[in-house]
Amino acid sequence: MKKDEDVSESYKIYKSVVATEYDVYLSKEIESDLNTYFDLLHLLDKEVESSDTVHIRLANYGGDLHAGIALANSIKSCKAVVVTHVISNCYSMAAILALCGDGIIIYPGNYLMFHNYSGVEVGKAGEIETSQVANKKSWGRYLQYFCKPFLTDEEVSSILMDRDLYIHFDSKGLPARCKKHFPGMVVKSEKRRNGK
Repeated sequence: MKKDEDVSESYKIYKSVVATEYDVYLSKEIESDLNTYFDLLHLLDKEVESSDTVHIRLANYGGDLHAGIALANSIKSCKAVVVTHVISNCYSMAAILALCGDGIIIYPGNYLMFHNYSGVEVGKAGEIETSQVANKKSWGRYLQYFCKPFLTDEEVSSILMDRDLYIHFDSKGLPARCKKHFPGMVVKSEKRRNGK
């Protein structure tokens, strides 16, 4: 049997803390003024390290497409681990943001709601028509880029044809959707407190 001093010579343990966790709450509709989100965009794009974790807690009705897409791109490209939490029902742009991280937690009773974009166009008739065609094409690309494979091709097509889609916490197949969309995430089923 080795003496304690011999064991201590066999290995050394060192501890360092280098990771930081951030909590971000998005509970208001996404505002059209991108300046509102500069600190958040800077955090996601420049400040975090790959060892950090960012928890984005979502509870909102969506909001502005342009600012929302900027946030979605920053979340998707963030080098930290980003976990989105659907702490209340999330509609429209908020549902898209929920799918941009590395993992998702949808709390009991909540859902994600997806729908076709809405907007206002101003200009000459030809400009409005051209803009409408371009916007519809861009929206389809956004849904493909941010929401697949969580959403199927058929669901994306349905949304583009003005049909709303609700994915509930207890929807059949939700764990499979999450596993496919967030391959690095461990999908756990919710256990009730009373053990049932």
